[in-house]
Amino acid sequence: MGFIKNLFHRNKEPASSAPIPSLAAELPPSHTPWNGNLPCVHGPTDGCHNHNPFRQQMPFDPSLFFDAETLKPLTPKPVSHHPLPPSNPNSSSQPAQGDDHADPENSVITSTLPRDPASGCLTSLPRIHKSVPYTLAFYQVHHLLSLYYNSNRLATSDLGLIFCSATTGSNPALSWDVSPAIAGGTGGTAATATAPRLYLEYTLAFALSADLGSWSENTPQLHGRAVSKTGLIGSGYRDFRPCAHTHVKFTSHKQEGKNNVRYAGVNFTSVTGSASSARPDGSKTADKLVTVERKTEWSSEKTGTNSHEESIPCGRCYTDTVVRCELVGQRVVVCVKVYKDCGEGRHPGDERWLSLCRKGCEVQRGEEDFGRMQKLFEGLKEDRNGSGNGEWER
Repeated sequence: MGFIKNLFHRNKEPASSAPIPSLAAELPPSHTPWNGNLPCVHGPTDGCHNHNPFRQQMPFDPSLFFDAETLKPLTPKPVSHHPLPPSNPNSSSQPAQGDDHADPENSVITSTLPRDPASGCLTSLPRIHKSVPYTLAFYQVHHLLSLYYNSNRLATSDLGLIFCSATTGSNPALSWDVSPAIAGGTGGTAATATAPRLYLEYTLAFALSADLGSWSENTPQLHGRAVSKTGLIGSGYRDFRPCAHTHVKFTSHKQEGKNNVRYAGVNFTSVTGSASSARPDGSKTADKLVTVERKTEWSSEKTGTNSHEESIPCGRCYTDTVVRCELVGQRVVVCVKVYKDCGEGRHPGDERWLSLCRKGCEVQRGEEDFGRMQKLFEGLKEDRNGSGNGEWER
């Protein structure tokens, strides 16, 4: 049996096989610039709805996926099927109008970083969901932040290189998009100045429906007649892994109609890493890493609200997760938002980057930092509401 497993996995090299890059290690530049892949491109005619909706030939180099399993090419589907409309189509984390479909010939990320896997420049973020083929590598982060460092400004076409969206699956359909932003950076002395960093906002959404038969909110119910339907959530939409330390698992959903009111419920569990543990006196210490498991059973009937939102911050890396369940008409819409701080993009040995993509490189993140990335994106959207600016800057 072991021989058969090895036969099918002989071409897969785990990310941990490469040494962990050190900040002290120099990054000798490549003699000639080389072209990288877009995060959504895993085949010569692959790409998301934004970058390759018509399945044209795309720049593609399979040798850059040394640390990731082979990804099935993506078949773009119309984004009009997205269960949740974007909250603000002019937000700073989305390309300006007219830039949502990129020209394949100009959709190229170039790099002069070393291609040797030992350098860490090819290391990429792990996938959040198996149906979402989005892999952002360090060389891509470095490319965008280098452009920003040189001009202190980025056009939407630049950050649009890593802004991806599509709809995958069918029952139910999983709609997703990944929005980037560059923020931060303060002046001062060499000891106090901070550099801008790249942030990501993932939005994954799917809708669950339950057939209550002839029951309707508008139909008079005799003798308090109630109809209830419970369903399991399919394996293709059950497991989300926002980071290496967090696992969100949806188990079941329920819809019930009674007294001319439709109720809904969703059950899920979350396991995440926490950087603080409780002392006997009830106070907290951050001297060791612990794992926190939480079980959520949301019911609109019990809570009296048609929506539920739960924050799941990770204390071991710079990732925050927000799960929202909402009864919309006759469907329950589940939305998982994931926020990441990808660091300054100067070196693959940056602890912020390593904590996101390499096991054994955890950090101890304080509770005061939880929710920071979500507030950043909310602030960017408020700042750009109605501005019409075609460039991203902070």
